[in-house]
Amino acid sequence: MASSKQSTSKKPVVLSIETNAGGVSKSTIAYNLAYELGVMGFQVGLIELDPNLSLALFCGLIKQGKLAKEIPGTTADVLDSEFDGAYPWISIWEDKTKNVQMCVGGDPLYGSIRQIDRDPMGVMTLAKRFKQYPINKDFIIIDCPATLEPLPFVALAASTHVLLPIHPEYKAGFGTATMLAWFDKKINDLDRDPPPKIVGMVVSRIKSDWEFQQKIANSIEVVAKRRKLRYFTPIPENAYIAKAAGKGLPLGLYRRNEPVRKQYLEIAQALIDELNTSRGAV
Repeated sequence: MASSKQSTSKKPVVLSIETNAGGVSKSTIAYNLAYELGVMGFQVGLIELDPNLSLALFCGLIKQGKLAKEIPGTTADVLDSEFDGAYPWISIWEDKTKNVQMCVGGDPLYGSIRQIDRDPMGVMTLAKRFKQYPINKDFIIIDCPATLEPLPFVALAASTHVLLPIHPEYKAGFGTATMLAWFDKKINDLDRDPPPKIVGMVVSRIKSDWEFQQKIANSIEVVAKRRKLRYFTPIPENAYIAKAAGKGLPLGLYRRNEPVRKQYLEIAQALIDELNTSRGAV
């Protein structure tokens, strides 16, 4: 069972959830991890680095196609050259936990992309913000768009850890090697010591009765083992996960005893282990 711990440091585990394809449940994984860590007593910040607002929707901030309540700003403000350190956090699921906040993404990020493209050091923008204005949380989870440039590179440059979700279809399965090659190159380009660590790979939305998906998942597991990367228990296609997202709730609130919740807890525990290691805990 995962252990709890209160926030004591301004050196959080910064996890970017990255993928080179859509439909792999990156936003679903992001907000469910945030909830599980939050209810265990950890301070968690969710950063939506995606213009499409999927994360805001799944966190219950969007009703009838519009933001359900006033927000103090967006992630684009954090990336802006005039940012003054006032992160636009907004609390979510306040009636269940006080420990999870998020920065909402959205259309303003398109302007951020143009700004980053114009600046030779633009990919370092978020990393610079974190260094100049440290965030007193245990975990920062960055939800990236379904592409590898440029916002995911911005997230990678600011991250201590990376999680790679993969949907077991032919396109995504065959693209695994390409995605890992991209990370190898970009991590090398960053020239950081230590470099961002790939905390693991997780197959998502797998259908147990689809033999071809099982074969692709097995091949991805082989790649992970070859690379000495952790291969998390695959997250199945699950109607309750989808229904929870539609209600703006994490699975742990929508259906507490749903067995698939264990998969999120497995990843959460791995992140806690990384946090304890970085802080020298026994």
